Amino acid sequence: MDTEKYFLSLRNRLFRSPNIIVSLGTVLVILVIYEIFAHINIKDFILLFIGSYFLLIGLDALFFKITKQYFPWERLFLLEEIVFIFVFIVYLIFLIIFSEKFVVSLLLSLSLSTFLRYMFLKPFLNVNEKTLTIFSLNYVFSLTIMYIFTGYSLFYLIPFYISSILFYYSSRFFIYYLSREFRMEYNLDPVKYVGYFINYLSQRSTDDLLSLNNFLKVMYSVKELPIQVIALRKKNNELKGLLIFPYIHPGPFGEVGCSNLPYRIAKKLEPVSKNVMVFHTSSTHDENCSGEEDIEKIVKTIKESLNIMKFYDTGTDVSRYVDKINFRYQVLGDTLMLTLLPINNGFDDVSLEEGMKVMRKMKSSNIRNVVIIDAHNNFHINYRILKEIDQNSLKKIKENLKDMKRVKIAAGFSNHKYESGSVGPLGIQTLVLKTNRTYAYALLDGNNVVLGLREKILKSLDGIVDDLEIYTTDNHIVNMDPKDLNPIGNKDDENILIENIRESLFEAIKDMEEVQIGTHTTRVLVKVGGKGYVEKVSEIVGRMVKRLRVSILIVILSFIFSILIFYFSFRIIHKINITQKTSLLSLCLSRSVTESCQGVCHVCGEGRR
Repeated sequence: MDTEKYFLSLRNRLFRSPNIIVSLGTVLVILVIYEIFAHINIKDFILLFIGSYFLLIGLDALFFKITKQYFPWERLFLLEEIVFIFVFIVYLIFLIIFSEKFVVSLLLSLSLSTFLRYMFLKPFLNVNEKTLTIFSLNYVFSLTIMYIFTGYSLFYLIPFYISSILFYYSSRFFIYYLSREFRMEYNLDPVKYVGYFINYLSQRSTDDLLSLNNFLKVMYSVKELPIQVIALRKKNNELKGLLIFPYIHPGPFGEVGCSNLPYRIAKKLEPVSKNVMVFHTSSTHDENCSGEEDIEKIVKTIKESLNIMKFYDTGTDVSRYVDKINFRYQVLGDTLMLTLLPINNGFDDVSLEEGMKVMRKMKSSNIRNVVIIDAHNNFHINYRILKEIDQNSLKKIKENLKDMKRVKIAAGFSNHKYESGSVGPLGIQTLVLKTNRTYAYALLDGNNVVLGLREKILKSLDGIVDDLEIYTTDNHIVNMDPKDLNPIGNKDDENILIENIRESLFEAIKDMEEVQIGTHTTRVLVKVGGKGYVEKVSEIVGRMVKRLRVSILIVILSFIFSILIFYFSFRIIHKINITQKTSLLSLCLSRSVTESCQGVCHVCGEGRR
């Protein structure tokens, strides 16, 4: 499975709450249409339909405020809308069964609200089960208050409450049984995870972020992954800049896990160097780490590398090789920087396993370290993870390396501030390296580049340096929109973006000076999903879906029991009413023998004669 598309698909399933006016308007339109065709007594209509609905909104809002739960108004109205629509549909069905008594159909259908409300509220509310029960029964309470003023028999409330409680327990069982496999596997409640996920997308709260990261810590396992560092040092031994290559994926979204990894690493390394560029390597969502603890380990490992690395005076020109995959490569010191470009045959991410294979393949007596960079600069929704690289291409590049001359190197950095909806906090970073010619690495802090934009950038900036390439960090902090992966150019004015890259390029050129190059490859133990992690979760979700059959059967049985409860209750109450009415009528008739009756009898409500 393509994990990038998996997370996109997951986000797409999380709807955004519609406008309050839309939710409220939908309910009112349904009510008006029904009243036109059904001709319900206007008093009952206002009390049981409109009154109970608005009282419910008030009760919910009050309860959320008292318990200090985050539940925005849009979500509240969406909840009431969903429950109302489902209840209303069931009400129309039950009306056929209990055609002679619309209030019975209404009560029976509204008892279903406890099932729906529990299902909806469970993921979002951080309350105990007793409080959640009260929240789930709010529609029952609001209808009860309004029902008292209708004059209908209070006996009907007995089966109404029995049915409501039955549906409440059905909902609890539904969720428990459905998520049982996941809880057994990870000892975590997946329903709560969904709530943290959606709440974080809504408000980015620290609490939800912490909960999500704790969730990941439990689910992930420890794995040893490579960290590569290239340091550029001035003649006075002061660090000019750092190139960091963590084989850890900066996802899954926002700041969850190790999203915003490039910025978080750069920020922690500020005391060491103000110029820190964190490149995207051969890594996928399988290599997402669990959060701050892991990032601290990564930074510590980088600092340790600086103390033991060996420095070199020379490097090579940049070369390109085009076959099934486009390559751009350069040797700095004893390290080969091999860039994979998704141009001819597009791909989205490079598997860690394939990256490690290429590392081993490309090492030689002169090349002790091999850095694999995924330029990640050509977005297409159908691109997949690159899992196999043509061996003939690698063999050809290795042969070319033997003939490449090594010369002194000059370097210049630029950290150019640029803000847009598609670019993260590091903006545009540019490294310019001069050997025999001048070469530039423009690193944009974002998740890929809109198809075709890379070519426009290169064409617009042609001639400033001898060879320029666009890179992205694959920083998933820009992925807060549930509808897309938000590549660079998605929310940018292309001309303004190109002009900012131009400025960054000139800033780096002005900063150039001769440097020495230090390189080091090490490894770090971090918690990540690991190979097959997403597939494993998907498999468990698949088994959860299979459990739906049994869960739905429980719901159907609840419906049947509720209908039977109401049916027999209705028959009993109906007989009681007839018996009472007959007795009262007999009493009236016996009185009429001895006295003249006029007006309306206050005992039985029948017209007296």
